[in-house]
Amino acid sequence: MREKKKILLISCLPFGALNGETLSLLDLMKKLEKDGFECRVISLTRDLAKHLQRITVQKPAGLRVENNICTCALQGISMETVIASGKVQDVENVFRGMVYRMAPDIVFIRCPDFVSLRIIKDLRIPKYFFVHDAFSVDPKYGFVSKKDFCSLGKDVRPIAVSAFLMNKLKAISKRKARLLYPFVDKKKFLAKRTGGDRITIMNNNPYKGKIIFESLAGLFPAYRFLACKGWGKDSGGANFKNLEHMDMTNDARRILSRTKILLCPSLIDDGYPRTIVEAFLNGIPVVANKVGGIPESIGDAGHLINVRPQRKMPLDRYCSDARLHRVAVVQYAKIIDKLMEDDSYYRLWSKTAEKAYFRIEGEYQLQYKGFLKEISSI
Repeated sequence: MREKKKILLISCLPFGALNGETLSLLDLMKKLEKDGFECRVISLTRDLAKHLQRITVQKPAGLRVENNICTCALQGISMETVIASGKVQDVENVFRGMVYRMAPDIVFIRCPDFVSLRIIKDLRIPKYFFVHDAFSVDPKYGFVSKKDFCSLGKDVRPIAVSAFLMNKLKAISKRKARLLYPFVDKKKFLAKRTGGDRITIMNNNPYKGKIIFESLAGLFPAYRFLACKGWGKDSGGANFKNLEHMDMTNDARRILSRTKILLCPSLIDDGYPRTIVEAFLNGIPVVANKVGGIPESIGDAGHLINVRPQRKMPLDRYCSDARLHRVAVVQYAKIIDKLMEDDSYYRLWSKTAEKAYFRIEGEYQLQYKGFLKEISSI
């Protein structure tokens, strides 16, 4: 019997939070396992309590901690997390030793985890570098530099979740990335519709447009709004009677079944928000800011809002000052009112959303087929 090729996702950055990047990578690895690969994750943490808090939302299986290693399965994928203690060099040596003992055939690394790339630079196997958002590829956000990307070795193969991020990476590093959209599994995200009546935001934090969303909740007291907690700081919110706050959940169907309209008023350059695809799957119309890779994911199947550019303004001020986004709020208000009050208009955009999901899913399958052919030939 032919031995399975081993794929190892390694991460010196915190891993396991309930966000689009984690879900996309785990779903990709589950899909690869069905196609005959053996997939595992090894990560590093300097705070066990925070790590456990991060992964608990995903309800990990077989969780145990012994000998400074936390072991569990996330979404069915085996994960070992080294609990860092002692000198940085000693921790990195332990981490490197674990990677080499596992003897992977292929390594996955999350951008901007340049530490992991440095630790395994002598490992002569293909390394795939996944770019999921602008924070991890655009120097203007302060997390990476152009020098970081220019130092990528020839054995490092970038993968971007949108053409928008592909172009960003090419402009910074002259490297061409493979395009691979996030996979949204119909079985996991198709909700049993029960007449949802909420106007929903999936990740209520400042970067994702909390200020616009809450302005709309205050503007429409007769409509019901749902703000779902996600990653990032200050995920709490305004105290309106028509605004419900919901904790993170590993079952998005709980949110989607209550949603009538999804808002994506992001104020940062999102890569390719999978929440939009999840909404389309359920025939939920989407209204979103025209930033980053959002227009690419929506196409002509939703409503796009022009938002005031940040330019040289500090990001925190840009994301928290309601006066800067009055024009966008007015545009959102007009579309929301039309969708909520005109049934025929709503049905039109609901059917358009469903069709868009199958278009996106078809494009993903072609991209995945090309990627599978590449790694199968390694």
